[in-house]
Amino acid sequence: MRLGKNLLIYAIADVIAKSMALLASPFMTRLLTPEEYGSLGLLAAVWTLVALFQFGGMEMACQIFLSKETDDLQRRAILTTATLVATASLMVVWGLFSFAALSGPWLENYTKVSRTQLAWYLTGLAPTVLISWYLYLLRFRHKAIPFARTNLLSKALWSLILICVLYLIPPRDRLTMLFVVTCVIQGLVWVWALRELKLSGLWPYSRASFSSDLARNMFKFGVSFIPGAATYAAVVSADRLIVGWFAGPAETAIIQLALNLGSVALMFKMWFSLVWDPNLVEWLATKNPSVYVPKLQLVLMGLSATFFPLVWLSGVWGDVFVHFLYPSSYMPVVRLLPVIILIGACSTVALVAIATITLDPSPVYYFAVYIFALIITVCVGLSTVPRLGALGAILGTLSAESFILVCWILRGNFILKNLNLNWRPVFALGGVSGIFILLYRPGVILGQQIFWERMLMTLVIFGFVAGFGHRIVKRNLPGGWHQLWHVCEG
Repeated sequence: MRLGKNLLIYAIADVIAKSMALLASPFMTRLLTPEEYGSLGLLAAVWTLVALFQFGGMEMACQIFLSKETDDLQRRAILTTATLVATASLMVVWGLFSFAALSGPWLENYTKVSRTQLAWYLTGLAPTVLISWYLYLLRFRHKAIPFARTNLLSKALWSLILICVLYLIPPRDRLTMLFVVTCVIQGLVWVWALRELKLSGLWPYSRASFSSDLARNMFKFGVSFIPGAATYAAVVSADRLIVGWFAGPAETAIIQLALNLGSVALMFKMWFSLVWDPNLVEWLATKNPSVYVPKLQLVLMGLSATFFPLVWLSGVWGDVFVHFLYPSSYMPVVRLLPVIILIGACSTVALVAIATITLDPSPVYYFAVYIFALIITVCVGLSTVPRLGALGAILGTLSAESFILVCWILRGNFILKNLNLNWRPVFALGGVSGIFILLYRPGVILGQQIFWERMLMTLVIFGFVAGFGHRIVKRNLPGGWHQLWHVCEG
């Protein structure tokens, strides 16, 4: 019941927060020039390359150490120790990055922002990143309501205030004011997040729960995964970085908006990961495949029935929303949107496949997979961006995510054989999605009756989801939907 209840709370909180960001995007694309909007994407991409060093590998270390511990006091000690290490690590990484960013004009020239704007952006980074760690703690202690409040303040409140302020500011000062408002709001929410942790009995800086020996072990373990994690960050950021290098912020704005629109579907991934990670480590802590394998298989099928149909829906309706909400200069987003959602589908089902690493940690394999994925991203991007623009970079990311997924499957099913799951339906739906993106355009079936064609395609997609969902429950849960409720309780 806790899984289902928390998933609902996370979903409601996240849908409001993500909806505010999405609702803000039509205003942001009008209040800011394409170059300014693209600058935001480039700054985020550059920080993403650094961000995997920010917590000293504590995200991965926490999950691995928690998956091997069932005692509540020890689990609390793990989270407290990780918090102190993560905070110290962030201060060092953020300080070095800020010094490097302000020591010369390289980042200003690349992202097309002023020195003042860059300074405000850097100042707002520290509280924003710390808030993300506090949300991590609330998730792993199953504090869904405090998580929801903090998340809404950090994202929804930020969007509302930002739109109001930018509307009142002259165009030439809007980008600067965006960074100022972000810094102030995130600083206030940081104080609120600490209050939430204290009221929840999760004060993260308790020296009594800190263990220096545990800190050394966790830091040593976490650092061993940083090269792989940092490489994956490069995979995620490479599309914007390559487009920014070849075409500048204006073309990067196309990717940035496509990612924002894709968040409508990708928020499902966020909801899933919010509740997935804490429950996964508890399932694996049982060390009983008969307990966790059926649950993982059921989750995998459920994700497939959710994400791949979203790819098809984006191909049917994407152009309508882009044309209605955004300036005509952003219409190239239409062809990127289904591909981005397909990337999200691959990365989401990979969250199930990567449980093979949680079961049997291997930093070497982890790094090898991501370094090859980065090579694929860069090679595809460099060869296609000059001809296809932003779409070429997105295809590079899709190639890399597909490669990563296949590697986790090979390790779990064939190399170590520690996670034997049925992936055939995933490959089938992924292949259908790729063909759909390549061949389908609204109007190809009914010609001039495009609206009715969209409605027909939507009915077919929802019919498939209903039928596939019923088949999943029937094949994986002999007790039917009643048994599904008991699985969620576990």
